[in-house]
Amino acid sequence: MKRYLSATGTILLAAMPAIALDVVIEDAAAVQAKAAVIIRPGGIVRPGYNDPMKPPPADLLKDAKPSALEALFEISSAGRWLQLQPKPGDRNTRGYEPLLVSGLEKAPAPAWIVVNQFPGRMGRPDNWHFVLNVFRPGAESPALIINAGNNGVMLKLITAGEKPATIMFNQPVANPELRVEPNQIKVVTLTYEQDGKSLCSVKEADFQSLRLNHAKEFAQFGRPLFEALGAESVMYPSAVEAAQLVGHLDMVSAEEVARFKGIMTRLDADSPDERDAASRDLAATGWRGLVFVNSLDKKALTVEQGLRINAFRTEIAPLSDAEIKMCRNNRDILVNAVGVDDEKLAAAAFAALEKVVGKRIDWAFKPATAERRAALEKLRELVAK
Repeated sequence: MKRYLSATGTILLAAMPAIALDVVIEDAAAVQAKAAVIIRPGGIVRPGYNDPMKPPPADLLKDAKPSALEALFEISSAGRWLQLQPKPGDRNTRGYEPLLVSGLEKAPAPAWIVVNQFPGRMGRPDNWHFVLNVFRPGAESPALIINAGNNGVMLKLITAGEKPATIMFNQPVANPELRVEPNQIKVVTLTYEQDGKSLCSVKEADFQSLRLNHAKEFAQFGRPLFEALGAESVMYPSAVEAAQLVGHLDMVSAEEVARFKGIMTRLDADSPDERDAASRDLAATGWRGLVFVNSLDKKALTVEQGLRINAFRTEIAPLSDAEIKMCRNNRDILVNAVGVDDEKLAAAAFAALEKVVGKRIDWAFKPATAERRAALEKLRELVAK
């Protein structure tokens, strides 16, 4: 009877085929003394292979194919929460796997990755976990840490340069639809430390509130983190948010107005199926449809139309009336709204900003991302109190 060392370190006394494991160990004591290998089906990896806080050994990376950061995950901010989803959706790793990642540095950088995704059972949401630790060349600790899953999202970046800063973002709730334990803290935080000093520490009940209520701090201290992740778009309000703040009917074409009016008629059709189809068509109109329905005279609507329009607003519009009132007079939020990816909304946000400031602003909008970033910072300086 031979002895085998399992992947967990358990000695198995069984007549297992030699092909089941890469190495057969006769003496467990010898294994503990030499610690020559860690054995798992499919390969032999030296001790420390599963220590994600240390860079993977060079020989484990020799066959690794470089992968861009944006090819591994997707970040968005639809609704009140930051969403991070691994890509591709059906990938699963066997523990920590080494890889080379481009994006954080010009040259591919060593990294560890974990992707575990399992379908939910008994009506529960899918269970998933994503970890990515990226190391700068020659560094012994990760410069970028991503830890996300059903329990939330944690992001950490140590910037490069003579005075590196540590930026941390923590959202302990991944999705409001998920069940949350009673003792789980529902606070989203952003911190920025440099030279042992805390330069920023803000917290809110959700990501959207953090981004809106601390727009200046979020733009200044959160930007390096989200830029490194290729997710700079979360810095700016969504098109729907911007439409709630500065949208008006002149932004909607005559053809779209005619189509939206047709949808309004169908919302009160005799057939329930036709009314449901009209609701789906309304939901697909996006921010332009929201601007249109906000211009309607509520007294002219039927009960059925009013209920379905309210459902549409609840589904698509993230900002409450109180938040809209606050944001419309906030210079930092309006500066961020100028960065929205829609020329009409950006121009309207700039006009609203000039109204709040009380004077014309000598500033030219730059559409390209890198130029836009610098231009928005210049604009922020121009309107600072």
